[in-house]
Amino acid sequence: MNIGFTEALKEYDYDCFVFSDVDIIPMDDRNLYRCFSQPRHLSVAVDKFKFKLPYYHYFGGVTSLSKEQILKINGFPNTYWGWGGEYDDISQRVTYKGMTISRPDSVVGKCQMIRHTRDKNNEENPHRFWRVAYTQKMMDRDGLNSLEYQVVEVEKHKITVCFISWKSLKKFESPVIPGKFEMVHLDNMVGKLLILVCVMLLVSFSDAEGRGRKPSCGIAADPFFCIDLYSPVCGSDGKTYSNECELCLHIQQCRNMLIVNDDRCGGAES
Repeated sequence: MNIGFTEALKEYDYDCFVFSDVDIIPMDDRNLYRCFSQPRHLSVAVDKFKFKLPYYHYFGGVTSLSKEQILKINGFPNTYWGWGGEYDDISQRVTYKGMTISRPDSVVGKCQMIRHTRDKNNEENPHRFWRVAYTQKMMDRDGLNSLEYQVVEVEKHKITVCFISWKSLKKFESPVIPGKFEMVHLDNMVGKLLILVCVMLLVSFSDAEGRGRKPSCGIAADPFFCIDLYSPVCGSDGKTYSNECELCLHIQQCRNMLIVNDDRCGGAES
């Protein structure tokens, strides 16, 4: 996840990042994959959990954080491997940095999980509970500032860019046994990384205050990329566009126009 965040910023100055497990599908198109003033948990009610939140601090499935929020929590832990624990660590990072987790309601936040068998070599991490217990102690030295990797291949497609990286090993003092050092894989969630980067190029907008915010054109706008979704935005030219992608089609460079309101201009369509 840290690799995806770092490499995506080399492509474009994104201000919003959505992290999605590959097996989660939203069931309500009002559940917009965007960023908010607080870190956002988007997959609130998953069928696997009988459409209920498993526990209050649950932050798994689909989440969105702004660039500023990610930097504030020093990114994500690099020291988890196997299955489990990393999202609880991220949830605690958010709390320790004075932020709160925001959510849509359980109707808008409904999601379906695709049934599948667990990936090979992705067994439960037996140390996950211990590592989560030491999040506060480790978070300032385990994250973006400890990231080590090497990009061995970059695949660029029509609407996605996937980065294939070589994982590094680094020696960390064990939070469980002081004085004991462990060799741990850094950013080993390669499967999640590929999905993460593909999503980031499609969704990169956030709440903004003041005069407006940059539209999330990302790569050059093309009618091929625009979906038939009515989610009006008001451009700084005073015109209403049916959605953000349509606005991008009407400007040569995204930086030349701002979105002043996530609704129709003056309450009337253009």
